[in-house]
Amino acid sequence: MQVVQGPRGPGETGQFETAPTSPLELASRCLLGNFSSDAQARANPRIRAVDLHLAPIWSDRQDGPWLYLEQAVAEAPNHPFRQRVLRLLPATGERGDPVVLLLSFEIPGDPGPYVGAWQDPGRFNDLEPGLLTPLEGCTITLAVTGPGRLSGGSHGDGCSATQHGAAYRTFECSFTPEWLDLDEKGFASDGKVVFGGEGPMRFEPIR
Repeated sequence: MQVVQGPRGPGETGQFETAPTSPLELASRCLLGNFSSDAQARANPRIRAVDLHLAPIWSDRQDGPWLYLEQAVAEAPNHPFRQRVLRLLPATGERGDPVVLLLSFEIPGDPGPYVGAWQDPGRFNDLEPGLLTPLEGCTITLAVTGPGRLSGGSHGDGCSATQHGAAYRTFECSFTPEWLDLDEKGFASDGKVVFGGEGPMRFEPIR
């Protein structure tokens, strides 16, 4: 049996019992746990420490995996600035290689009741996936780019944004069992970058 490192949170060992055998399995394992950009923020005062939580939901469904994502500035953990439901789907890339699609959905209505649900994913049991709002144009395509590593991003200008006068946003990400890099940029309608652009934010497992 091969043991490989995995995402770590409080009380977790940080190891997988067996090595992932497909991009989907690698993604569904790496994109779980509690992460922080605190180390990067301490090295660069211009970056704020952010907590990132990813927890499985609807584990009995066969059309996933489904995950709940919550992001909050470290100083305000109970006031997240992003709450999303994610869905992972296997697909075939342009070259015929296996890839993973990371679809993003908004929670209907007020997402406030789900704050902290990464600690109690059963709170999603009363919510049907059909009630989620898909974020069109925000799908991220992930491909294996090295041993235990997936990388990819969104495509085109179809992922809408409103903050800082942005018309759309893009995402690029890369992750291994030991870290997750997320680079989010916002663009005005003329293609000018209006937020982001400082490079990826690195999230490391909370030990």
